Amino acid sequence: MKPGATTSWRQDAACAEHARLTYNARMGETIGIAVNGEPRQIAAGSSIAMLLAEHDLHPQRVAVEVNERLVRRADFVSAVLRPQDRVEIVTLVGGG
Repeated sequence: MKPGATTSWRQDAACAEHARLTYNARMGETIGIAVNGEPRQIAAGSSIAMLLAEHDLHPQRVAVEVNERLVRRADFVSAVLRPQDRVEIVTLVGGG
């Protein structure tokens, strides 16, 4: 980043989310969710953005539903997953 440049609110939110996730992971707090039908344990307080990062998925290349509701990409950082959430991640593929 250039000297004097400011970060966007999304970058700030992502940093705060990462700090919370790291703290929760160290404290051992986890919740159970399902990702594409498979049970998973994740750190309490994890967002969709953090889940995608764990899977090395770029947010612009996926669609995400939580409990059968489509989540807007703009909400990936702020959408915190809760116990028993059912997450569906669909990778978008272009063809030609």
